[in-house]
Amino acid sequence: MTMRRWLVLASTILLIVGTLARAEEPFRNAEGETALQVALRAGKRAEVMSLLTETQAAYFETFTRGPHEPTHPLPQESLDRAWHLLAGLMREHPRVPELNFIIGVLSVKRNDLARAELAFERVIQISPDNHRAGVELARVCTLSGRHDVARRTYEHVLAQDPPENVARKIKRQLAEIDRQGKRFHVSVRLDAGAIHDDNVNVGPSSDTVAVSPISMGPYVFTELSVDRESQPVDTSGAYAAATVETLYDFGQSGGWGAAADLNYYENWLDEQDSDKRLLCAVLGYPFESKEGYETRLVRVALGVKHASKKGIFKGVVRAARIWDGSDPLVDTVGIMPAYLRIFKPGGHRLYWISALLAEHREYDTRNTYDGLYLGLEQTARLMLTDNTSVFAGLRVADNNADAAIFSYTGLSGVAGATVIWGRLNLSASARYTRNEHDAREVLAPRDRVDERLQLNAKATLRLFGKTGLELKHQYTDNASTFELYDYDRNVTMLGYWGRF
Repeated sequence: MTMRRWLVLASTILLIVGTLARAEEPFRNAEGETALQVALRAGKRAEVMSLLTETQAAYFETFTRGPHEPTHPLPQESLDRAWHLLAGLMREHPRVPELNFIIGVLSVKRNDLARAELAFERVIQISPDNHRAGVELARVCTLSGRHDVARRTYEHVLAQDPPENVARKIKRQLAEIDRQGKRFHVSVRLDAGAIHDDNVNVGPSSDTVAVSPISMGPYVFTELSVDRESQPVDTSGAYAAATVETLYDFGQSGGWGAAADLNYYENWLDEQDSDKRLLCAVLGYPFESKEGYETRLVRVALGVKHASKKGIFKGVVRAARIWDGSDPLVDTVGIMPAYLRIFKPGGHRLYWISALLAEHREYDTRNTYDGLYLGLEQTARLMLTDNTSVFAGLRVADNNADAAIFSYTGLSGVAGATVIWGRLNLSASARYTRNEHDAREVLAPRDRVDERLQLNAKATLRLFGKTGLELKHQYTDNASTFELYDYDRNVTMLGYWGRF
């Protein structure tokens, strides 16, 4: 049997099995190549035409290599080789719809959208009821920013009564075009749930701390006891949060726009002091919860945003107030410009994110904390697949407080990963921070340096529509040269969220 017949037979069998299994990816050999890719690499023109005309290979081919990384594209030289062979066949067989279709798919991979559009249009001219070509043509028009043409093409395919799964995809794409075509965009997210914090007051780990020697007559003290009220407080309660994001495009969608964001967070906590609760029960007194650890945050941001094919810039002026219980704690006002740049090294998407925060902080009663905070952070996120990413970042900071003992310079590094598995989104990260303070506190035995390790884990489960459950846990271990600031803390939140 000739090589051509082997390729046609093998591809036909695999495509039938794949269709029965409802697979969207073509079957591949041990090197991750499809039958069509093998024929294109070998330069077998007759075998390529047979695969295209006698099987459905054209409609399964994605010009990616697997099997373990099916979203990894073929090298550029392989795409160019395939292009030259298919272009030659096109001159000989201009009226073959499958050949035109695969040229359109390859043109998208080579970022030649104009040629892709012409190829899919030729398929529709030859085969007007080719729903797949109509959908691909509309998708190319969307990528080109020609949303009106894309809409007309989608509506034309929808009017031909395509299969139900095709109709559902088209309706989703039309809804996305409607969203992108609007000048005013608004997004709202609401959260509510339960929270547990085993050290809500950030109390020291030990009930005694080492201090600089204190002489009182014949006695010298090198450590002091921590007041009972300052030791860690375990508490539980409820929380609620809301985020409103708005964007108004000045002109064409995706260009310059004005952005306005509003953030709100509040919790309601009960002090879980078992000794005090037991004593009240024995004496017959009612137990009174302490509300001083409850917090509230309201933040408003106004700014501009610019989106292009290679990146997104957003610059905002933001102001916030944080309450400690029912009393104001701190007011902040600052600027935060950020820029996200997209690269594609080795076929993977890489997001390079640069952000600056300059913020003045004004405390209500703790005036020694007042001052200017500056932070510069650089983060890189690499998409290993469409559903898996890893990221790492570095941040430098300077806090210039009115009191030198609360002024510091710091360096922070973070690394983590995210995985999407169906409706489940998992993420985890670890951040290490080192802050060196400008001056020593009176009781501190030596210059203060804080080293903090913070571990974060989050699981988000989408239930139906744009709602779901979210579980978050944060562990903090802070080690300081002044033991008063040695502490560890666990915060767990379980809530329900909805996006509108």
